[in-house]
Amino acid sequence: AGLLKGRFDHRGQAFHVQWVSGRDVKPDDIDDMIARLAGWSRRADSLLEVLSGAIKDAKRSAADQVAEDAELAATVKARLAERLADKSKSVVVGVDEKMDRSARFAMDMS
Repeated sequence: AGLLKGRFDHRGQAFHVQWVSGRDVKPDDIDDMIARLAGWSRRADSLLEVLSGAIKDAKRSAADQVAEDAELAATVKARLAERLADKSKSVVVGVDEKMDRSARFAMDMS
């Protein structure tokens, strides 16, 4: 109907009027205005539901990613610890073998 123009402030839950048509409103125009505003309200509600669902999905996805990252970090940390432990064992075994050879050599020399 073009009788007014404005902007809706969702946080403040208010409609800020930018301009209003200075004409007389017929009783028949009021029903049309109400219908248009009701349609706008339904579309706004529908959009809010879609956005709320997208926000929930994004939060769930982010939480899943954080959990997955933590699990991966724990796995990597455990594998590194295992490898370091294996390397330490092989170094000790290598030293033991060298000591055994040195001792045998020393015994052979005597």
